[in-house]
Amino acid sequence: MKLKSYFAETVEQAVSRAKQELGPEAMLVYSREAHAEARYLGSYEVVFAPPEGGRIEASRLPAPPPAPPAPTPWTRTESGPPQPPATGARSMEEPSVERLSLELAVLRRQMERMMAAFARGNGLAPESSRRPGLIAALDPLSRAGVSNEIVEQLAGRLSAAAGALTPLGDLDQAGMLALRREMGAMFSVDSSLGVADAGPRYVALAGPPGAGKTTTLVKLAVAYGLKCRKPAQLISMDTWRIGGADQLRSYAAILGVGFLALETAGALAQALEEHRHKDLVLIDTPGLSENDMDAAEDLAAFLRSRSDIDTHLTLTASMNSADLRRAVDRYERFNPSKLLFTKVDETSLPGTIFSEAVRTSKPVSFLTSGQRIPEDLQEAAKDGVLDLILGCPTSGSEAQDLDAALADPFEPGRQRERQAAAA
Repeated sequence: MKLKSYFAETVEQAVSRAKQELGPEAMLVYSREAHAEARYLGSYEVVFAPPEGGRIEASRLPAPPPAPPAPTPWTRTESGPPQPPATGARSMEEPSVERLSLELAVLRRQMERMMAAFARGNGLAPESSRRPGLIAALDPLSRAGVSNEIVEQLAGRLSAAAGALTPLGDLDQAGMLALRREMGAMFSVDSSLGVADAGPRYVALAGPPGAGKTTTLVKLAVAYGLKCRKPAQLISMDTWRIGGADQLRSYAAILGVGFLALETAGALAQALEEHRHKDLVLIDTPGLSENDMDAAEDLAAFLRSRSDIDTHLTLTASMNSADLRRAVDRYERFNPSKLLFTKVDETSLPGTIFSEAVRTSKPVSFLTSGQRIPEDLQEAAKDGVLDLILGCPTSGSEAQDLDAALADPFEPGRQRERQAAAA
């Protein structure tokens, strides 16, 4: 396969040039920022392959760069030391940037031909030749926070889809639906509280400091206790912070629900037994730093041992991907069954929600986007999460969803899931 690089100040300009020269059937292989040695040709490099059976005519190849000026040798005068060459001249040993750029381009193309030949010999040509272009087309997902590993998985899942090489911003409705379908198949949501057929609904929130566990616990108590006219009990295990339980105690007094502040796992076991007649028991656990995790091993072991306790790992959506991954792995000792994300309105990288749900194979339960109780608590919906990453729909019959999304970014996804369930 012959490949040709186009350089321009924007990717769109390079793509336009390629389409003009090679025709509309030319295949995008990949795009990237130009290497430093080729930056004088343009800020971006876009590599295209001509249509099947097509050739790149010699007349269409870029003209070779002009030869560098002949070097001026150093000269010696009778009255002084060696004099440098005139301004603009090059040393005999100094290679030109243009020549290095061309040599690198030739080496790159030779390696690409070798990889393509190897793939054809192993029956992998269709996917391996398309995947670089797919990864480039899905680059906006990386910029939204989706991990590179998952972008590569998506490229593999889409490798046989028609039109998959179209850049994400240019996907037609069918292409976007195919992308949403593949992404939706990679993660799950579950907004149920408690363990099915386990009697009382015991729910614990665990997570790092500052994740918003206490406020979220109160939102759950209002939305699924008071509004449903079900008796609820709040329990705080947060004895690590000075006054850590006081906030939840104040909320419980305002709501008129029961409250307990406990210090040990044994006391928690006894309290759960005493309040087994309550419909909903919500347990707030302390936010622990990495150095404090071992001190909470008794509580973690208790939660692991109780299959009737539904533990939600509460995470801040605005955390960077590396810190988020470490927090998830650190709290695995609490055996959480679901992921709950707070501060969704404060993140510019919502793809991290999707990435962690895929990586851990744990369903997303709830999303919160503010301090209002309980209005800013939303049940997680696949379409709602995908709308955050890909952008809310703005055309066709879904135009009304955008108006609702401005006030509530999760409502369009939940509404579509309810309609699908009703059908």
